[in-house]
Amino acid sequence: MKFTRFFNLSYRIYFAVLTIWLSFVCQVVADESVSVSLAKLNQASTGWVKHPDNPVIRGNQIILESVVDDNGTFKAWLDVRAKRSIGYAESKDGVHWSDIKIVLSPVAGTWEEFIVDRPYVVKKDGLFYMWYTVHSKAQKKQERHTAAAVTQIAFATSTDGINWKRMSDKPVLVATEKWENESVMCPVTIWDEEEKVFKMWYSAGGAYEPTDRGYATSKDGLNWTKHKEPVFSGNRNDKNAWDHWGVAGGTVLKLKGEYYLFYIGYKTIDYAQTGMAKSKDGIVWERSNGNPIVSPSEDYDKLSVYITQVIYRENEKRWYLWYSGRNKTELPCLATYDSEEPKLQANYKFRAVPFTAVKIDDNFWSPRLKTNREISIPHNYKWCEDTGRITNFAKAAKILQGDFEGIYYNDSDVYKILEGTAYSLASHPDSELEKRADDVIAWIAAAQMPNGYLNSYFSLREQNKKWTQIHKHELYCAGHLLEAAVAYKQATGKDTLLNVAEKLADHIYDVFYVQKSAKFGVPGCEEIELALIKLYQQTGKEKYLTLSKHFIDVRGDQLKRQDKLAGVNIQDHLPVRKQFEIVGHAVRACYFFTGVADVAAYSGDKELLNALDNLWNDTVNRKMYITGGIGATHGSESFGAAYELPNKTAYCETCAAISLAMWAHRMNLLHGDAKYADVIERAAYNNILAGYGMDGKSFFYVNPLEAEKIQPNKHDVTKNVLHHRQPFFTTACCPTNVVRFIPSLSGYQYAVDKDGVLIVNQYFAGNALVELPNGTVKIKLETNYPCDGKLKFKFESTPKPYASCKTNGNFVVKFRIPSWSRDQIFGEGINVTKIASGSDGYTLPIEIAWGKSFVRNIDFKMETNRVIAHPKVVANNGRVAIQRGPLVYCFEETDNKALSVFNIELARDPQFKEEFQKDLLGGIVVLKCKDTEDRELTAVPYYAWDNREMGAMNVWVNQQGLSKSQPISTTNNQLYNNLKPEILRPDL
Repeated sequence: MKFTRFFNLSYRIYFAVLTIWLSFVCQVVADESVSVSLAKLNQASTGWVKHPDNPVIRGNQIILESVVDDNGTFKAWLDVRAKRSIGYAESKDGVHWSDIKIVLSPVAGTWEEFIVDRPYVVKKDGLFYMWYTVHSKAQKKQERHTAAAVTQIAFATSTDGINWKRMSDKPVLVATEKWENESVMCPVTIWDEEEKVFKMWYSAGGAYEPTDRGYATSKDGLNWTKHKEPVFSGNRNDKNAWDHWGVAGGTVLKLKGEYYLFYIGYKTIDYAQTGMAKSKDGIVWERSNGNPIVSPSEDYDKLSVYITQVIYRENEKRWYLWYSGRNKTELPCLATYDSEEPKLQANYKFRAVPFTAVKIDDNFWSPRLKTNREISIPHNYKWCEDTGRITNFAKAAKILQGDFEGIYYNDSDVYKILEGTAYSLASHPDSELEKRADDVIAWIAAAQMPNGYLNSYFSLREQNKKWTQIHKHELYCAGHLLEAAVAYKQATGKDTLLNVAEKLADHIYDVFYVQKSAKFGVPGCEEIELALIKLYQQTGKEKYLTLSKHFIDVRGDQLKRQDKLAGVNIQDHLPVRKQFEIVGHAVRACYFFTGVADVAAYSGDKELLNALDNLWNDTVNRKMYITGGIGATHGSESFGAAYELPNKTAYCETCAAISLAMWAHRMNLLHGDAKYADVIERAAYNNILAGYGMDGKSFFYVNPLEAEKIQPNKHDVTKNVLHHRQPFFTTACCPTNVVRFIPSLSGYQYAVDKDGVLIVNQYFAGNALVELPNGTVKIKLETNYPCDGKLKFKFESTPKPYASCKTNGNFVVKFRIPSWSRDQIFGEGINVTKIASGSDGYTLPIEIAWGKSFVRNIDFKMETNRVIAHPKVVANNGRVAIQRGPLVYCFEETDNKALSVFNIELARDPQFKEEFQKDLLGGIVVLKCKDTEDRELTAVPYYAWDNREMGAMNVWVNQQGLSKSQPISTTNNQLYNNLKPEILRPDL
């Protein structure tokens, strides 16, 4: 027992030291990135973009004085002039702020009884340090421009940034030098880690508005030593200089041994702008060639741009600059600067707009996102807790005692829930949900071995067999960790999981690429290939791209492998470049080809591109169900032969449709063609959504297109089971996968092409803020899609002050024309006209003027259509499916109890009627139609089936006038197309 306790303590001390070291290494890398960005910024005279929602905090006489980026949350301290006090607010994105809370006020009967303001906060070792300005009672209105307006600097500390303790009953800095003119204020401060000292650049020299900057140092924040003379002053030698009158306030950063100052420059006492300067010692400063960097230009800031606070977010490669915009009042505003223009590799035609820039807010998806956040994610966390999936990490970390529970791939389920949590937090911050995720992440980090290895099964059960068994999913689990880590970093700004992911990826790189010590050569279950690309895109470290390409190059190539090829089921039968038919496990295949598409985009490998196109065509033109499902064979969860698409025994795993959507997304980015976005829409609204119960806590693993109450077993068609949604599965990939996919949909909606054209791929109501090369476009979409096809887009744009923008007064938008609406496209305004379409499936470019509000109305007219399948799909000969807009419909027993849903035969003219029923299944359009005996039938969207009572269901039904023995050919040999009533035979 004593040894165990000693071991646990030693392990935790070692882990803590290791974590600190890793944090230092990561900070060095981040500092290098920031330094390079600053060097570029220091030469820039343009590039700052004022946010279209300015002012970002509203009220009366509020000035944002200090900001700290605390684990992905911006925390701000503000002057609240009306209360003569200091307030606090916080924000995830720097735009949407919490209500202001007063955290420090004057104290009657003390030297601080009049005004406290101008706070500056530093966080060091978990403690917040605040230096702030105290105004004496002598500062009356008529004395503001005189030396009688005395100000001094005070000091306080806090553990949370809200509850402050004053550290002295007297000022910590007062005016002692003649040049200070009785007043010191605006204490811009940093902790210099290299010199182990606090450094302060304070303002002085003017009674009301300071004109010069002083400098002081302190080891404890309480006792300060001044530099006797001002270190930075107004450019008084040049009467025309923008900062001639004086300088004040701002932010100081120290990176790579140099100091960068963002400061206020006054041309007159009432007109201020923002500039930059650089110094090697913090005393002698050199002004930027690009000054001023932000100036008055809008109605809300036309008198002054001043009191600047600057933060760089390395993961976004973006600078945030908050300033006080002065007009009739003073309010905080935001400007941003992207240190790297969005770059496209040679073979990417589109760049996806990130999920963090898009907010879905509509009648269809918003309730599901809310359910996912409030019910599904907690439900999945609980199942993972109850089944030992989460505590496995604590056991591996020696925090808890016990053996591994479950199946060897169970780690992956936890990672997928964390990824879903990240997407959810990006659109809807939730401190409780975030803490739950952070607690799980802490266990995951603790379970990681010193060399970076992380897999709870092998750590607990088979410690000596790491990297020896191709089918034990080590790399698959690692891939899902990498995906979760990148998403969590982008959503919250937190690095813990990303640091774990990088360390694991580095270990895998060494084992599989450098040392080649693993007993197998490729992942048994593909997934890590696409995840490595995400990690590469996040970190810029090319070793991750190299490793992904390596796994792709050696798969199926015996000449490059020491182990034996694993066969068709994991696509390890032929080199990728020689594969033209999609085979094997459906989920693994699409995950794999998602990664292949990314690698092809970066490498420009024509053989890979050719193989991808052939594999894609084989998938969607010969092996995809009308619902967007894939996989016909139960036992191996794999693709069947061409046109082998049985309905009752369809596999159509929820995960398979998700992986298909991910692959389609990469193909859309790669080729810039709407047909890939069509497949995303088909899969999302049908197969994927069918796998997700409307209660948020019941799921399908397989999604057949024909079902009885008793259905063939997924793995053995000779054994029957109840076909009904389940709360979880022993193999739980589907529940955890769908809860990450649903909140990730915002990342599929918009893209930007190589020429800066805005691409609209999906039609979710809500808002987006899209960065184009020449400016920022704010989008608001109002629609009741998919119940109807009416869309109302409102565009508000803010151009960058670039010359290229001035020479072209428009930005360009293209809308995807859904494949189901290609023959009936209608457009804008009162006089509805046909929209011109291009060969890529989008509308022809539509130009919109920069800087003006613009509304575009579109109506993709939705009609109910019967669909026929290719004649080689024997299961559907003589049958039709019903589709309205993007939704496939089905007949459920609960709505059609007068007859068997398997014996339905639609009348030659079914007389379709559409009825919106808001209280049924969350609000759906129900279809009424007639059979050959004039009986009324009811069809509901396929995604909604089995949400009421167990019963039979059918998608493909018999059609009067169609022959089973002599099926009709589809147009251009397509897998599916709309039935034209004139082809129905009168003799049948």
